[in-house]
Amino acid sequence: MQLLECCADWNVAMNTHDNIHIGLVYLDILKAFDSVVHSKLIAKLSCYGIDRVLLSWISSFLSNRFQYVKVDKSYSSILPVISGVPQGSVLRSLLLVNDICTLSPAGVTIKL
Repeated sequence: MQLLECCADWNVAMNTHDNIHIGLVYLDILKAFDSVVHSKLIAKLSCYGIDRVLLSWISSFLSNRFQYVKVDKSYSSILPVISGVPQGSVLRSLLLVNDICTLSPAGVTIKL
């Protein structure tokens, strides 16, 4: 399917004269990446059959990260980061999209 056709099929359906009911839902899942627990993500990827070497690499990429907060000249305690996918990483856009497709009822078309 060509990109234009894929992105505009709902628009074409709206412009037909067949009285078709169309509903659109746009979801911004950006915040979902901030809250995914690393251990659950690794377990889910394992269930998908991700190669163990790649799974080990992803786990290593997400683990041993720490954070703290600085306000003026004061610093919080350094704590481990146990959830969230680092901003700007390629993994952010790939890791959670699979679940969206499994949540739709029959007859619903999903465009990602």
